[in-house]
Amino acid sequence: MQANQWHFRRTDLTQKVFHTLTEGPSPALTLVAPRRTGKTTFLTQDLAPYARDAGHAVIYASFWGYSSPIDVLLAAFLKPEAGTIATRLSQAPNLKLKARISGQDVQLDLGADNDDDIAQGLRLIDTTLEAIGDPARPVILLLDEFQEVANAALGEQFQKSLRSMLDRRKTSVRSVFTGSSQTGLNRIFAEPEAAFYRFATQIGLPELGDDFVQHQLEVFSQVFRTAPDAAEAQQVFRQMGQNPMYFQTWLQKIGLDPATTPETALQSIAEQTLEQSGFDTKWLKLSPIHRALTRLIAEEAPALFGKAAAERLEALTGAPAPSPARRQSLMRLLLSQAVVDSWGRDWRLPDPLIRQWVLERPDSEFRA
Repeated sequence: MQANQWHFRRTDLTQKVFHTLTEGPSPALTLVAPRRTGKTTFLTQDLAPYARDAGHAVIYASFWGYSSPIDVLLAAFLKPEAGTIATRLSQAPNLKLKARISGQDVQLDLGADNDDDIAQGLRLIDTTLEAIGDPARPVILLLDEFQEVANAALGEQFQKSLRSMLDRRKTSVRSVFTGSSQTGLNRIFAEPEAAFYRFATQIGLPELGDDFVQHQLEVFSQVFRTAPDAAEAQQVFRQMGQNPMYFQTWLQKIGLDPATTPETALQSIAEQTLEQSGFDTKWLKLSPIHRALTRLIAEEAPALFGKAAAERLEALTGAPAPSPARRQSLMRLLLSQAVVDSWGRDWRLPDPLIRQWVLERPDSEFRA
C-alpha cells in the first residue's frame, strides 16, 4: 500500500476551483481555512496535478517559515515540478541563480550592474512570468500561507511589485493564495490600503465528512489487517473538529501500537498539539478576563459583546463584566497574541484540540 493511497481526493472541489480559476472573471482566488485542515494537500495533490494534466504550468510556493518572499518564489521557479520553467531558467546564458531557501546565496546577473539583489530578484520574477505566461493556458501560481508575507522584512515591497506583475498579466497568469489566518489575509486582501485590495475572490475549504472517514478506514484495514469501530472513528473525527491530519495521526497511533486505545491516542495527540503550539504557556500569561473571553469563544457564544455574554463572564470570573467597548479592546489583545483569530464575524481558536482543552479548564482558572 503506497502512502498516497491515504489521500482522499476532493474531485468535485478540484474541478470547480480549476474552472473558476481559469475561466472566471477574477484573476485570483484566496482559499482560507485553519491550519492542518488540508489546504496544502488540496493544492499539491488535487489542484496542481489536475491543472498540469490540462496543460497548464503550475508553480507552488509556501511562505511559511521563510523571511524572504522573493527567494521563496525564485526557488519555486527552479523546482523540478516546474518542468520547462526550471529548464528554461537553468539554460539562460545571462543568469546565475542559487536559491537562498536551501541555505545558499542568491546570485543574479541580469545585465543591470547597479541593481541590488532585491531589485534583481523582482526583475527576474517579472521576466519569468512574462516568459511563461500563456493566455490560452494560463500559468497557475499556488502561493501557500501567503499571510506570512505581511510579516517579512521585504513584505510590503514584494506585495506591491507582485500585484503590479499580476495586474499586467490577468489573462496569462492566474493565482491561488491560501492562508490559515483570516486576520492575516485580511491585512493583504481586505484593507483598502493593502497592495492586493480587491484583487482576489475568497473561497472556503469545505470540511471533510463521513466519506473521508470511510475511505481512511478502508485503507487502514488493508494496511493493518484490522479496523477501529466505524461509529467510534466518526465520533473521534468530530471531536477533532473534522481535522484530516489529526485523524490520520490517530489512526497511525492505534495501528502501530495495539496497546494504545482510541482514548489514549486522542489524549496523546492533544497533549502534543498543546506543547508544540505553546498555547499552554500563553494561557498562563493571560488574565482571568482574557481566559474567560477565550472560554466564551470555545463555547461558540453568539454575541461576545452582548448581554448574555456579559452574564456568562460574570459567572466565570465572579466579577462584573467589562463594558462592550472594553471587551472589544480585550479581544484585540487576544488577536494580537494569536490566542484567537477572527473569521469574518466569528471568533475562533486556532485549533480544534486546543478548543477542547480550553473547554476542559477548571473554574478556578477564570476567577478574578
